[in-house]
Amino acid sequence: MKSLKVLLCVIGVFFIFGSANAMTITAGVDPATSWYDGTDMRLSLDGNKFYILMDNNDGFRRTGMSFILTFYMSGDIDSRPVTDYYGINGFEQGSSWWALSNDFFMDELTSGWDGHLADTVGYVCSGITGFPDGQPLLPRLVFEIDFEETFSGSSGIFCIDSCSNPNFPPPLNEFNWLFEDPGPAFNGPYCWTIMNPPCVCGDINGDEATNRS
Repeated sequence: MKSLKVLLCVIGVFFIFGSANAMTITAGVDPATSWYDGTDMRLSLDGNKFYILMDNNDGFRRTGMSFILTFYMSGDIDSRPVTDYYGINGFEQGSSWWALSNDFFMDELTSGWDGHLADTVGYVCSGITGFPDGQPLLPRLVFEIDFEETFSGSSGIFCIDSCSNPNFPPPLNEFNWLFEDPGPAFNGPYCWTIMNPPCVCGDINGDEATNRS
């Protein structure tokens, strides 16, 4: 009976570790840069902050990762170059998590970022400390992007997705995720409608409220 209890204990430990959740990577937008048309969320042309969110709850510390994303659009709006990009919540420059490497590579697969999508973004990080286990889902990478309309009142769809890499043979060219197992799923594309809100009569400062009758 004692040996049976020990065996059940070992099996229980196995299933505790075996059932750990996989790491999550997803994309989102700062709600402060959005507006609602009465039904759906929209994004204005200027001042948008797009987030790559990550957690780590799969039971171990991750000491390195590398991936490529693609930004692309459809419709009547052309993107401008990314105005800024940086890490936060443990992914900022100088973080002890990623003391060996913490680098963005803007459009590493083509001749350079031209502001007319699709463009690609590579991100690589590594460190002795690494991404600790138990981290919640938070924004980790930020991309600030403005857009320009081709004509007044035009709109478009902006998307972020994982990206294939034609410089590698299958299966490495599929998503180019370089993570310690188990690898996360991105589950993209994540897309948003880009259009300015309707003009408010008497709005002289652009805050979408009437300032002058």
